[in-house]
Amino acid sequence: ALFFGWFWTHGGQTLGMRAWRLKLLAADGTRATWRQSFVRCAAALVSTLALGLGYLWMLVDRDRLTWHDRISATRLVILSRE
Repeated sequence: ALFFGWFWTHGGQTLGMRAWRLKLLAADGTRATWRQSFVRCAAALVSTLALGLGYLWMLVDRDRLTWHDRISATRLVILSRE
């Protein structure tokens, strides 16, 4: 959680997320906070323990958000190649 929290609060991307051009933002488009980062990690664990249903939820969600996106008030955005 500290690893992800550090990168998400300082630029919004881990090294792997940079390679895939993904960035984590708060729901309002600002940088994620430490609280949001820790809540997201905990909620992602719940999403996984529920047999992955929290991840699959994005297939039926109108905003394409997972459970941990909704719970932590964050979202992933795809960055352009530029």
